[in-house]
Amino acid sequence: MRRPLLGPVLGFAAGIVAASEFAPPLAVCLLVAVAALLGLLLAQVRCSPDRVFLSAAVLASAALGSVALRIPATLVPADSLQCLTPDAPVLGRVRGELSDVPELRLTEQRGQLTARTALRLKLSSWRPGNGPWQTAAGVVLLSLRAPLPPGVFPGQTLEATGVLRPVEAPAAPGLFDYAEFLRRQDIHRILTVESLADLQHPDSPGPVPWSERFLPWAHTTLARGLPDDESARLLRAMTLGWKTPLNGAVDDVFMRAGTMHVFAISGLHIALIMAMLVELGRALRLSRNLAGGLALPLIWAYVAATGWQPSAIRSGVMASLVFGSGLLQRPGDLLNSLAAAAGILLVWDPAQLLQSGFQLSFGAVAGLALLVPPVERLLLSWVQFDPWIPEPLRPRWQQWLGPPLRLLALNLSVGLAATVATLPLTIHHFNLVSPVSLLANLVVVPLSSLALAAGSASLAVAPAWPWLSELFNASGWVSMNGMIRLSRWFASWPGGWWAVAAPPWYWWLGWYAALIGGGLTIRWDPDPTARKPATHCRWLWAATSALALWGLFAVGAWWSYRSTPRLFIFRDDPAVFATSPAGNALFDGGRTGAGHRTIIPFLRAQGVNHLDAHHVSLGLQRFCGLGPELVTELTPRVVLLPAASQARQPLLRRYVAHLTAAGIPQTAAPLGTRHGAWTVVGPSPDSSVTGRATDHAPVWKAEFAGVHVLYVGAASRAVLSDLQRRPDAARADILIAAAHEAAARNRIDSEPLPDDLLKLVRPQLAVLITAPFPAAAHISRDTRERLRRASCPVLLTDESGGVQLEFRDGRFRQQTYGGAGRRETAPTAEAAPAPPAASPASSQVEDPVPEVELLPDPGSRD
Repeated sequence: MRRPLLGPVLGFAAGIVAASEFAPPLAVCLLVAVAALLGLLLAQVRCSPDRVFLSAAVLASAALGSVALRIPATLVPADSLQCLTPDAPVLGRVRGELSDVPELRLTEQRGQLTARTALRLKLSSWRPGNGPWQTAAGVVLLSLRAPLPPGVFPGQTLEATGVLRPVEAPAAPGLFDYAEFLRRQDIHRILTVESLADLQHPDSPGPVPWSERFLPWAHTTLARGLPDDESARLLRAMTLGWKTPLNGAVDDVFMRAGTMHVFAISGLHIALIMAMLVELGRALRLSRNLAGGLALPLIWAYVAATGWQPSAIRSGVMASLVFGSGLLQRPGDLLNSLAAAAGILLVWDPAQLLQSGFQLSFGAVAGLALLVPPVERLLLSWVQFDPWIPEPLRPRWQQWLGPPLRLLALNLSVGLAATVATLPLTIHHFNLVSPVSLLANLVVVPLSSLALAAGSASLAVAPAWPWLSELFNASGWVSMNGMIRLSRWFASWPGGWWAVAAPPWYWWLGWYAALIGGGLTIRWDPDPTARKPATHCRWLWAATSALALWGLFAVGAWWSYRSTPRLFIFRDDPAVFATSPAGNALFDGGRTGAGHRTIIPFLRAQGVNHLDAHHVSLGLQRFCGLGPELVTELTPRVVLLPAASQARQPLLRRYVAHLTAAGIPQTAAPLGTRHGAWTVVGPSPDSSVTGRATDHAPVWKAEFAGVHVLYVGAASRAVLSDLQRRPDAARADILIAAAHEAAARNRIDSEPLPDDLLKLVRPQLAVLITAPFPAAAHISRDTRERLRRASCPVLLTDESGGVQLEFRDGRFRQQTYGGAGRRETAPTAEAAPAPPAASPASSQVEDPVPEVELLPDPGSRD
């Protein structure tokens, strides 16, 4: 067999995925594994054919993969911190050994950079409050709100005091699930440490590791002779794997241009450094195998010096296998070596398969192995000159043009193969499609190679020739500056990238089944005798038909998903997003900074590139503070403003100025205004109102699949009283309101969701957008008790979390995210809307609460 490891490793990975998705009991996994191993042993004893033996090996590997993932999730020790601490925040002190290199992150808040350091601590004991010390096991993540002082390195014993809490679930669907990411690393608690005074070294520090001495020296060397600007910091980030300069703005630019991969210590770094070391050995008249063998220890020294990052370890294992086969004079196969590297890493840590970095790294290399040869031959056939003319007899222009065209064909085939192989994963993890990356990588990757070569050469010559090191630094700075400018230019192309919603699992499963099946069954070999033509055509036709059927099925599922109306109510900010075949709309949105923190990532995850409409009800910070962020990122097609004057709302005036500068139309929303599925039903122009902004807040109503939704926002009692004169307009199945400043001041006339409003609307479900802080978003305990006794279910978002509603066939399903339980806490509920009232008089009669069918929560996990 050419690739004996490919099948078992794929089976092992399939077992890990199955155990992650379905979470079977460990006993079942063990029984299946024992049965599969007995079947494998029986196939070996009976000398079964290779196909039978390989099938048994794949099944046994899949069973072992499920066991490997379920053992740490099931066999939790009794002294684990997860078992010793409650699911609520608690003050405590922990003691343990620093297990990884600390990671410093800089984030911008209100125009200022805020430092936060993340440390992973392998626990030995912990103390709740002022209680006694207790033995504890596990790993806790320390979040220090300050830069870490020098002299702290892995292996030291630390003590820290802070608030110990579970990791919060994502506040909205589609956002990065940090809790799940840490759980796969067996981290279930975060300790928030406020200052360096709460972090102590109980033991005297031991000898400083060489890697801790190397990194400060390397940073100083690479910064020599350069200004302290973005290009110099990113040069160090790419050379040393330093993640601090990669903040949100930088990430966005390189992600949209498709060039973010150059900053991870990956195969590009390892291959380039390996090539430099091998060529240096060849210049010293060493054989290629000997030069590669001497370079491998230096490669692993580089991996250790950069902090044993997972991407660097993956690349180091792959390089060791590829060059190791050459040293042992064994035939090499890229797919088999790739499978061996994946198998080694998955046996060491099965949860790595569920990480985006692992999937993208191995997916890209597998795509290169399967797709580069045929794509390169296809591209070369388009630019190939007459093959019957010898090279010396060709015209001079063909001799000059031939090598650049061949290099361009190779680079295009590499970029196309990597893009096709990782496209579903990029959509699944980042909700991004970047066609411009094919062109961007043609110029950015060579520049990154020059910058990395210059940085490596600078570190190599610095001890002997510091002046030469400065020259290499300047060369690397020029290349990095070109990379930044080009990436920004490509990211600004119209249509160069767009956000897409993450597809269901069968999308990328069918995609990869077609790619792997076509790559393995069709022998892309220039030798015509490698496979009979009839068999070749038969497999090609089968693969094409399967891909076409999968495409039709996937497009149908996508169309069904897009045509289903949905509505999402955010957890902390007064923001409501609704989408339907009539278009999408965002109501209010939250404070400045909420856009890049929650709102915009959520909308990108839903595949929104432009807002059809932005509805603003109040000109307060909590309601339209993110307006300038929306103008920059999502560019609303129209903005509907309250009909009141903007003279007393400076924040609203500022937003209108941004809209005018961007050329975005804005219009007032008086009674009767219609846009998409929404209609303004209040307040009336002739209603008695004052000059307060809440007396002019519009009330919106829509119908989705037969279900009526009423959004009153922060409308005052005067607006709600005006609705009582038109009960038919106020009647709805779902009522949404937002706590606001007047309610926070305990003004009875502005208390949110008053009883008379609930009696008027008679909803099946009411949602009040509240938050612990600021005070304007908080409601009193008496108000909470009153709403708990209401005639309909009332959800408070600071308790239940964000609420997602899905409408279909006159019914709605609800699901909550990121609530007090820090998981998808509320069960899915499905109910039919109540019939509308026949007359205004009937609005004063309170209907009985309809029965709600409770279904199991599809997002729950064991």
